[in-house]
Amino acid sequence: MEQTRKIALWGAGIRCRQWLSSGFGEIAQIVLDNSAEKQNTFFEGILVVNPESMNNWKEYFVVIVSDHIEEISNQLKMYGLTEYIDYISYKDYYANVPTQEVAIETLKELFSVPSELVCKVESKTEFESIRMRYPKITEFENALNSFYKKVPGKRGGYYGYCSHCREKRMFTVDYLWTDGSEPAWRETLFCQKCGFNSRMRFILERLEEDVGKRDIYIYEQITTLYRELKKKFPNLVGSEYLGEKLQGGTVLDGIMHQDALNLRFADCSFDVMISCDVLEHVADYKRALCETYRCLKDGGKFYLTIPIFKCNDESRVRVKQDETGELQYLQPPIYHGNPLSSEGSLVFTDFGWDILQELRDIGFKQSYGVVHFSSEKGYLGDFPVIFEAVK
Repeated sequence: MEQTRKIALWGAGIRCRQWLSSGFGEIAQIVLDNSAEKQNTFFEGILVVNPESMNNWKEYFVVIVSDHIEEISNQLKMYGLTEYIDYISYKDYYANVPTQEVAIETLKELFSVPSELVCKVESKTEFESIRMRYPKITEFENALNSFYKKVPGKRGGYYGYCSHCREKRMFTVDYLWTDGSEPAWRETLFCQKCGFNSRMRFILERLEEDVGKRDIYIYEQITTLYRELKKKFPNLVGSEYLGEKLQGGTVLDGIMHQDALNLRFADCSFDVMISCDVLEHVADYKRALCETYRCLKDGGKFYLTIPIFKCNDESRVRVKQDETGELQYLQPPIYHGNPLSSEGSLVFTDFGWDILQELRDIGFKQSYGVVHFSSEKGYLGDFPVIFEAVK
């Protein structure tokens, strides 16, 4: 990409908003979008332009920040632009922009961090005791954050061992989906080969012990994680939420619809159920957990990843929904990325450590958090934690 070119982002949606807030707002000149409603409006302070009105394409390098990559790419080719020279998709941007290698080994030695730490906790108190026991881990991550903030574009590399690829790989670190103060560690550290972030790599690693299990369900179906798990678990069942008007179990274009609040599966259907960053987007998460418990076999295991506020004892409801579907906003609305919607998914709950007791109250015999840090595998971010529960 020529350094003298201006930057244009194509797609005035939630992904574009995150790119702008993570540093591209300082260098992007325009936002392109085909939507007539958005023409000549300002998106995060940047003018939205109709691509048809552009007559100076060679002044810009275009980054497609929309999931409609093929359609937009074809449109750009019609304008005479060349991929990688004149434009690139956000996915290829991550894969192809040279990543600066950093002296990770030096930092590891300086702070004497363990190569790997994995342990179970059953309360906030137990978690905090681990955090206090390893202060050097926090210092190490703060040093990394300080380094990456100085890298052009706030985008750097972390060389580590990918537990999925089973080899040393370069992980990409960026500040997307954050306020810019530090990386969303669990959502970054993408392996440049397989594309999985740190959270996904660890959940895949935990699932290794369940390879022999037969009946497994995951609350997603169009994701890379689902496709990878399907290779290991041929009987894997996945689904997406496709709207309130559909009956559970309906299949549209090969995608099964299920509502987490009313799963259309028989009691005791699955040996394993997996929910990866879904529960915070459910209007009544306690009801969703009861449905999970109902559908699990006795002795079955539930794997749960959620953004948890580690300083909070109790979960906080951000949005309530009444019987008519009307939403009451108790906190300003927050949206997370959604592969089925450019607008993202509304966050209903900020979770605290009471999630463990709520799982026990529902009936799970065991519930615990799995704290994991690894300077070798790139499991970073204030002692990341996923949750597991056994029926």
